[in-house]
Amino acid sequence: MLIAAVMMAFNAMAMERISSSADMTSLYLGEALTWQVQVQLDDVLTESTIVLPSFPSEFIELDRGVEILTRDGVRVSRHWVKLRPITLGGITLPSIEMLVEQGSEPHQTSPLFLEVLPRLSDEQMQAGLRDIKGPTVTPEPVSWLLLALPIAAMLLGWLGWFVWRRRRHHEDVEPETPPYEVAMAALDALDRLASEGSDLVQTRAFELTAIIKSYLEGRYTFNATDMTSEELLRHLRKDGGSVTLDLTAVTPFIEETDAIKYAAVHASAAQANSLMERATDLVVSTKPDEDEAC
Repeated sequence: MLIAAVMMAFNAMAMERISSSADMTSLYLGEALTWQVQVQLDDVLTESTIVLPSFPSEFIELDRGVEILTRDGVRVSRHWVKLRPITLGGITLPSIEMLVEQGSEPHQTSPLFLEVLPRLSDEQMQAGLRDIKGPTVTPEPVSWLLLALPIAAMLLGWLGWFVWRRRRHHEDVEPETPPYEVAMAALDALDRLASEGSDLVQTRAFELTAIIKSYLEGRYTFNATDMTSEELLRHLRKDGGSVTLDLTAVTPFIEETDAIKYAAVHASAAQANSLMERATDLVVSTKPDEDEAC
């Protein structure tokens, strides 16, 4: 029993030689997280040579660095990278492997699993943090914001419920509400939130993208909601014969909404109205005829 206890303690110390963690494992689209890998240094391992990978198709990298810390008399090399996810769903941060001595077993971290949820409010996307401290300035008019945020959350919930319900049924089962009607109802609800200011335009760009992706998924039966913008456009170009969609109209729409969402491009209320009109035209122009609907 004593030998077993000593071996368990030794294995636990070995596992702690290199460890990885993230400051959050569930976050909303637009928030930022910090992933760190810590390596315990000693006389044998005097410095860490690991390099954290990059994820260009899943994250925007905001910053990274390496620092040496001393904790309880032990030197630790801390590698960190700050990331903002750009795709929804599950993302895996891989395990990191490190060899301490030649001929010995490598030390390895466990992979980390993240869940990226649809953005629920403009404040969460702008701050990039789940806990916002200190006072915040509420744009005028206050009454409009109190109405807009619950409606936006309800709209996202409605779209999520529709997609979830479709995926639970077999492909030969028709949805209770046609995708065209769902998209038009969602666009009509979003249109009632018309306002001024770049922050509100940025919110609208996120909502419009979610509506159009959900509509395309229901209309043409492919997994559009889990695709990045680049993957979506590539799929539409590849399957252009089976998708009755004008790519000369949808490509600028996707690129312009991405610029507003992720590149912080300033947009006017007029541009927001233009995006709304183009999204509506896209849905109306691809409405199935009666024979196809049946």
